[in-house]
Amino acid sequence: MNNNLIEKTVSVGLGLGTDQQAADLMSGAQLGVGINPSKLDAATPLMFPPAVLVVTHVPSMWKDDPKTGQMLKALIETHPTSVSGLDFNYTLETADKPLGHDGQVFHTPTQTKRSQPSPSFTFTEVTGNLIWNFFRQWVWDIQHPDTIASGARFKELDPFMSSLYSMSMVAIQFDPTMRPENIIDGMFYSNMFPTAPGGDFGIERTVGTTKDIERSVEFVAHLQHNTATRDLAISIAKKLDLAKLNFNKLYPGQAAVATGLADTGLEREVQDFLSYPEATA
Repeated sequence: MNNNLIEKTVSVGLGLGTDQQAADLMSGAQLGVGINPSKLDAATPLMFPPAVLVVTHVPSMWKDDPKTGQMLKALIETHPTSVSGLDFNYTLETADKPLGHDGQVFHTPTQTKRSQPSPSFTFTEVTGNLIWNFFRQWVWDIQHPDTIASGARFKELDPFMSSLYSMSMVAIQFDPTMRPENIIDGMFYSNMFPTAPGGDFGIERTVGTTKDIERSVEFVAHLQHNTATRDLAISIAKKLDLAKLNFNKLYPGQAAVATGLADTGLEREVQDFLSYPEATA
């Protein structure tokens, strides 16, 4: 396998992160003159499992109400059915000048730009309309619609700056092994807060129907992506230890039949049958 991987000494110049392993495309070609069986590992297609999100900061206006921040962390990390708008790309802009008389132009690179994400979280609504109420309260804490005041429900409030009302999180793109040392990349999202806290409330009257409620929460965010954000993702992933999970040993929730159900059903029938002498003869 090792002869199918790029040497770590040259990985940085190829855009890879610190100690990141990657396939050696220089020797692993399978579509040139033909198949190269000894280098099949170097041609293994990359698969992205769902990204892992880890909240690193919650609005400081909730500092005296830690349960609210803990609820946000739980919601973001463990409850969305899908999260879109995290993706990004790079573009290199150019300046164009005429070259020759045939209408072609000479392109000169001017500026590299990173696209800005627009995270959108989809949740299944739960008892108490908690999803909608939680994100609606967050928006009200940022600015109440009736008073246009920020943080009015708090006795003390820090100056109105990003950390007061926004959250930050790391998105970790694992490979299928889910091991920290094999992380593909990591991105950091800051100045992140909801602008559409779940859409419409959902109230309506249609006779003969019951409505299944799903919430889509729209955020704005600023993205940071570089070698340091991948290193941060690796550091967090080492603490998470996701690769050590073994669901073959998952506790099913009960160790035995409930006490109130003892001596009933099949158990009772067996005991009744065994109470006859001829049953054990």
